[in-house]
Amino acid sequence: MPNKPMTEKILVLGIDGMDPVLTKYHMEQGFMPNLEKLIAAGSAREDLYLLGSNPTITPPLWTSLATGCHPYVHGITDFWRQNPEKLDTFGYALHSSLCKAEQLWNVFVEAGRKTLVWHWPGSSWPPTSDSPNLTVVDGTQPEGVNMGTGEVEHEFVAYASEKLKDVTFKPAVGGGEKMCVITDLEVTEGNVHDDFASQVNFTPDLKLINPPGKNARPPLSAFSAYDVTLSPIKPAEGWSIDLPAGAKEAVFLFSHGLIRRPALILPCNC
Repeated sequence: MPNKPMTEKILVLGIDGMDPVLTKYHMEQGFMPNLEKLIAAGSAREDLYLLGSNPTITPPLWTSLATGCHPYVHGITDFWRQNPEKLDTFGYALHSSLCKAEQLWNVFVEAGRKTLVWHWPGSSWPPTSDSPNLTVVDGTQPEGVNMGTGEVEHEFVAYASEKLKDVTFKPAVGGGEKMCVITDLEVTEGNVHDDFASQVNFTPDLKLINPPGKNARPPLSAFSAYDVTLSPIKPAEGWSIDLPAGAKEAVFLFSHGLIRRPALILPCNC
């Protein structure tokens, strides 16, 4: 006699790189009520830890979640794999044909259940079942570290200043080295121009390739251009809420300038 299911629908939500210790702490502080409700409605270890496996990186772990197998069983161990036809090159390792274990969604569709797989970064593309019950959307990501093929907005710079006059969107600004992450930098006058809007072409003095200061660390640079959205800062007007004195506003453009997002700037009394 078949067992009667406790529910007709199941949602599996995965969040890459979500630290269980910090998550539990923030829930206990009341900062994540929605996640707390999701956990209360389902099941989880009290400490929120997953059993996991090795190596502890995105492709093998997401594939393990999808198959219930360790990486040495399903065969996905990294973002890339050595090309068997040309040993001095690497190839894409998340292709579903390389997975040697059956994915859970295939089990569901073969049992007659309609299943949607949405942006699952672990051996979901291309679909390995031809069942009409299965729909897979963009299982090719991540295409790179912290990036995905399904992104609407890629990396961008948002800048606002009272010196600016117009709301502006500049796509794919500059080229070469642009981003840098520098800690313990002793900033002196002249390091960075006051008016960023005049420097959106990333002139050498803005790059800070050789930052001053004895404690300065070398920058981490990227080589792909990204968008810049610029906005003047003005007194806030026309908002549907009561605003404190000194409130100001800015407007940022996204999606190649097609979407406008207002930003409210409130004075800090801290």
